[in-house]
Amino acid sequence: MAQLIFDRPQVLKAIDAVVERTMRMDLTWDWPCGVAYYGICEAFEATGEPRYLDLVKARVDELLEGSCSKFVTHIFPSFKKAD
Repeated sequence: MAQLIFDRPQVLKAIDAVVERTMRMDLTWDWPCGVAYYGICEAFEATGEPRYLDLVKARVDELLEGSCSKFVTHIFPSFKKAD
């Protein structure tokens, strides 16, 4: 199998730029927000950069303290109450 050859510093710089751009987006507490922050968590997994998790944690804490709904079905839309 052929080995993947890439410029690691360039890839890390691109990931950082995507994370920074994502954090500047005006996201409400909805599905796109969760997808965006999941992507940042994946960036952390790929790079080990702890700042990425700090950014997501701070934003989620901000959203939970703000005016967003705290109903579990808004946080986990697929959650269904047990009978």
